[in-house]
Amino acid sequence: MRVPLSQTSKYLFKSHPGVDIKYLEHDISGETKVTEFLTPNQFESLGSEARKNHGRFLEEINDKVRDQIRISNFYRFFSAALLIFFIILPALILFFLGGSHWGLIGGVYYAFFAYLLVEAYIQANRNYFEYHLYEKFEKEYVG
Repeated sequence: MRVPLSQTSKYLFKSHPGVDIKYLEHDISGETKVTEFLTPNQFESLGSEARKNHGRFLEEINDKVRDQIRISNFYRFFSAALLIFFIILPALILFFLGGSHWGLIGGVYYAFFAYLLVEAYIQANRNYFEYHLYEKFEKEYVG
């Protein structure tokens, strides 16, 4: 699930206060098992029927959480590769062809802040994902 670019700033610093997704990932197969979805305080406030449904909901969201983790990892890998290829590598080439060290420093500096923007987008994606999972939980399993 990807956050629309127009809503990135809305979800960047706004994590859901009742959601704390914890999971275990198998080392070899990469299977993901969600162990917790709600914060302890939020879980305690649920009724008995909602607590039973919470367990079913955890089983249902395993694939969605795994997909969200894979999307985040893909963004990290792809952005690092692009930043190295299009910013760091040209700065190194210019440096070794007789340019000044300022070009290299500027390239590394620019790449660092560009990567911070990618991490900010990943965080906004995570918060957006948590809000939508919680809405689904409220609508289908609690309500």
